[in-house]
Amino acid sequence: MKKLLVLTLLSVLILSALSACDLFKNDPKPPINESEVQAFSDKVTEAATGQIIRIEMSENQSIPYRWQPEITDDRFIKQLNDTIDTSGATSNMPGSGGEVHLFYYEALKAGDCTIEMNMVRIDDDEDIPHTESYRIHITDH
Repeated sequence: MKKLLVLTLLSVLILSALSACDLFKNDPKPPINESEVQAFSDKVTEAATGQIIRIEMSENQSIPYRWQPEITDDRFIKQLNDTIDTSGATSNMPGSGGEVHLFYYEALKAGDCTIEMNMVRIDDDEDIPHTESYRIHITDH
């Protein structure tokens, strides 16, 4: 009986610790005011200097492939952070899909650049033949 009580208490502590870790994993860093973000899914877009841009890519966290961005010219744009949005997940079951990988960028100065989103296998960094390109024209505001 005493062993069962100890195991139950230990299980509760471990689950609490894992839940706390998950709370911080998906928080964007630095905090981003979503009302000031320009989300786009078009392959070409225009933004003003200082503007925050969000690119949304569908991603299934239960498979070993992730989107990896590559900026062609980091003089014009920089990545602020990225996070996983699971609010659209179809269920809590592994493999159900519905997650969205959010990438945040800041337009630094006027010019043109491209963000290449490459699908990469996370356990060996091997690209698979799938790339999405986003061309951004940045203007002075």
